[in-house]
Amino acid sequence: MDTKAANGTRFEIHKEKGEAYFSTGAFEAAIVEWKKALEIRADAGMKARIDEARRRLSDRAVSDQVARGDKMYLDRLYREAIKAWTGALEPLADADPRRADVWKKIETARRREKVRRAVLWGAVCLPLAAVLATAGNFFMRTSETDRLKEARDAFQRAVNLEKDGNLEDAAREYGVVVAKYDDTEFSGQAKDRIQAIKSYGRKTTSALKDAEEFLKAKHFDQAITEFQKVIDDPQHKETDVARAAEKGIRKARFFKEAKRGEDLLADEKPQAALAAFRAANVLAAEAGEPAIDTKALEAKLETKDDADSAVAFANGQWALWKGDRARAQELFAETLAKDPEHEWAPRLRALAQKGVPEGMVFIPGGEYVMGGADTRYPDEAPPHVVDVDPFLIDEREVTNTQYAAFVAAAGHAPPLHWGGTSPPSGLEEFPVVNVTWLDARDYAEWAGKRLPTEAEWEKAARWPAPEKVDRDELIAKKAAWDAMEAEIEQRIALLPSMDQGAAAPPDVQNPWPWGSAWDADRCVSGDHPERVGTISQGKGPMGCLDMAGNVWEWTADWYKAYHPKVDCKYFGEKFRVVRGGSWKSEPEDMRTTNRSCYQPLTLMDDLGFRCARDSE
Repeated sequence: MDTKAANGTRFEIHKEKGEAYFSTGAFEAAIVEWKKALEIRADAGMKARIDEARRRLSDRAVSDQVARGDKMYLDRLYREAIKAWTGALEPLADADPRRADVWKKIETARRREKVRRAVLWGAVCLPLAAVLATAGNFFMRTSETDRLKEARDAFQRAVNLEKDGNLEDAAREYGVVVAKYDDTEFSGQAKDRIQAIKSYGRKTTSALKDAEEFLKAKHFDQAITEFQKVIDDPQHKETDVARAAEKGIRKARFFKEAKRGEDLLADEKPQAALAAFRAANVLAAEAGEPAIDTKALEAKLETKDDADSAVAFANGQWALWKGDRARAQELFAETLAKDPEHEWAPRLRALAQKGVPEGMVFIPGGEYVMGGADTRYPDEAPPHVVDVDPFLIDEREVTNTQYAAFVAAAGHAPPLHWGGTSPPSGLEEFPVVNVTWLDARDYAEWAGKRLPTEAEWEKAARWPAPEKVDRDELIAKKAAWDAMEAEIEQRIALLPSMDQGAAAPPDVQNPWPWGSAWDADRCVSGDHPERVGTISQGKGPMGCLDMAGNVWEWTADWYKAYHPKVDCKYFGEKFRVVRGGSWKSEPEDMRTTNRSCYQPLTLMDDLGFRCARDSE
């Protein structure tokens, strides 16, 4: 793809991100994305969308000002109310119908303020005789005003209780207003609210009963849906009703996992059943249910040697990663002694004997949580557990010197900007760029390697190494991840699309290769690329360099969704995934979970690659 086409792709990506922000009410973020799109290409429609977002922001500000004025007015702070409402008028056009409503509020507040001032002035300046003559009427009016204020305060107490979800107490307070202040306007309003609370209580009780009936009938998904409806009702926010529904959801999830385990056990799938029971036990405490006893099943499935074999193999991998080849060989031999048919132990023992090839990093195999739950980046969702085989990956990006050797040996066409078969002078150790996905694949095959998968690239970029692995840690981690995935799937089942968010896992480990905080000094970003490995302080936890910035890196995978509910027109077998960002990128594009894509024939001056290979 030429530069123009690539810019078109970037334009569409910024456009879609802006639409996603706009749909969630994040208008400022939408404007930022659409401005980025306009920097790439002028577009009248995009300018109109920016104007609409700005209008929405202005409307929100007006509403806030009006609400602030309303509160001041209720508190009899008329001058402050007038000031707030006047501020709301400023952004409104002359033809806007809301101006009339706001002006009406201002005029009412001005009249009230004049009356207040007149009373004060009269109290100070009227002759004493006049004051004495009107004293009876004045005290009568004061008594009436005090009674009205008491009624209003009592009504407001009831309103606050209702807003907090304390409906029973609110109804009781409204009853006090009806009984004690029946000659005021608040009495009728209190009667209306009592009827509304009674009606709403009947509706809420019915909704909770329906959910509980589904739970008793073991229709767990329907129960979760009904409980969630109660929670999502704004009237129930942070109330006992919402807490009861939340507990109902936890119970439904617990019983669903327990039932899944029973079904798997009946289908003679004990290993999967044990995983389901363990996932249920993670939920048991919060659900208020006793944990399922899995000891007998564990004893049937796992002998001590099996567990010890898994621990020895895990620690052997980490010893190999640390460069302790002798210890790694011992641990892999121990693994084989306990499990002679182990698939990977003999291969990794051979690798430990030979040593990891120069310029490459050994990445231990096993499960890890890939992706993230931030709804601003729906293509990274949901977080999910992937099982990656042990592999090797280049410590650095492929350089111009390395690519020139391939060009000379294989007769492959050099990058166009070289102007020949050798790279420009002074750029020999810079990352090779202006190479297509096919060029990267051909180089990797010539070198006896391959391109890394997305899962391999992300694990190498951010997954931290433990000091030591023990049996309890392996079991606990597996159970926690099983429970996390079960919870996410249950939450996703309630959503029309992933754009509305999903259950978040534990915080993403290392959003950038070096840790959780952005640091421009730890990556190549700014005006130009650098020699590979220049910034050692940006090294990832596994030891790879330039996993953020310098150049984007091709991976082996097509750009596809992690989950069926994630939708994007670019998904499919048309674009290849690129990772890591480049010297031109914003910080969010350099995150370890960030995904971008280009068509396989794309050529860019900030797009290169690194290689991987199997651990054999």
